[in-house]
Amino acid sequence: MSIELTIRGDVQRLALQPGDVVIVRVSEHISVEVAARIRDYGRSAFEGHEVLVLGPGMSVEVAGAPA
Repeated sequence: MSIELTIRGDVQRLALQPGDVVIVRVSEHISVEVAARIRDYGRSAFEGHEVLVLGPGMSVEVAGAPA
């Protein structure tokens, strides 16, 4: 099984900093297995960085604790 990636938008050079997380957004529903393969490919391409794969309608947010 192969994965075909389509890049929508401009391709630019990434300047990742230590601790950065790479987020891959997919426009279609994918299986857990395909998401894991994309994540593993991303981890090898962006060595030392965590890769998060988000499906349609998914988002990740962080809210700080009240002061």
